[in-house]
This record gives sequence, structure tokens and C-alpha cells, in this order.
Amino acid sequence: MVEENGVLNLNRLYKAEQGLCVEACAEIFVAEDTESLLTVGFSDRLRLWVNEEEVYQGSWKWNPPANDGRIRPDHAHIPVQWKAGFNTIRAEVAHTEFFGWGLAVRTGLPGSLKEDFSL
Repeated sequence: MVEENGVLNLNRLYKAEQGLCVEACAEIFVAEDTESLLTVGFSDRLRLWVNEEEVYQGSWKWNPPANDGRIRPDHAHIPVQWKAGFNTIRAEVAHTEFFGWGLAVRTGLPGSLKEDFSL
């Protein structure tokens, strides 16, 4: 279950231990080939694949005053080419700090079953 703000709070599912890593996967259907701007928010480290092609890798940590480490769904923007039919999104989220961790994904696809969802 995601929280009201759309974030999948991994603290509620797994004990927060440094070095722990989880994978989440979702499948979405797209009626025709199209491109969209996928947006993600996460903490602490993320690798993201669309149709088994890695499209993003990054870190977002508590580092005041430069970063406050909070999960914002529009932290990173990734142009994605979707194929007609079923597409997969797979995320690997790693916990590297002693604070919370989580993930939010927005496909940017109008007319899909869910334009915004969390893996």
C-alpha cells in the first residue's frame, strides 16, 4: 500500500537496515507506441529499468543544506519510449542511510490505467 502522497514507504514493509536492497516491478499497457516523461522520487539509491533497459541510476540522501533527502515524485525526469502493448518498469531501491527510504513513480502517460502510481 502506498501512502496518501503516493510514496511507497519501504519502512512499513522492511526493517530499515543499511545495505538492504529491494526490487519492485509493475506492468502497464499502452495502446500505441508513445513517448512520455517519467518522473521518480526516491531515497536513498535507485536503479530503474523500462522494458529491461536501464534508464536511470542515482542517489538522493540527507545532506543539508544542499539536500533535505525527502522523497519528491518529480526529483528526476526521464524521457521514455513506450511500445504498444505491455511494458515493464522495474526499480531497485537500496537503503544506505539510517533514515527512511521509499519510491514514487509517475509514468506521464495520459489515458493509461493509472497515470501516477507507485511501484
